[in-house]
Parts: sequence; C-alpha cells; structure tokens
Amino acid sequence: MDMNEAWVYLCNGEEGDYVENDNGYRAEVVNMCGGRYMLWDRDGEPLRLTDSVYEAVDFVINTDKE
Repeated sequence: MDMNEAWVYLCNGEEGDYVENDNGYRAEVVNMCGGRYMLWDRDGEPLRLTDSVYEAVDFVINTDKE
C-alpha cells in the first residue's frame, strides 16, 4: 500500500480499520477522546493517539524502515 492509498483508506475508514507496514507498525481508526488514529508498535502496544491522518500515514510508511 502506498502513501496515497493509506491516506484514502484511513480517511474513509470506520472504527477498527487499520493500515500496517511490513515491520508490524500500524495506525488504526478509533473513536477516542483525544484522537481518531491510534498508533501501535510492532509488539501490539499502543504508542499514541493523533487526529492527524498525515501523522498516522507518515508513522506507518516511515517507521522502522529496513
């Protein structure tokens, strides 16, 4: 999935939809006070919430590239 596809998917996603990179980092659509996107590390631990789809997509595309 490229950056544009991830952007469109997250913008139009419903709660529980997510995008994930090859290293297991993911951004998930949530409905929580303080953020629309939950960012998860490769171990399935929540890192932070954000309202920014740009930050969510950037996190998935650029985190832990090999």
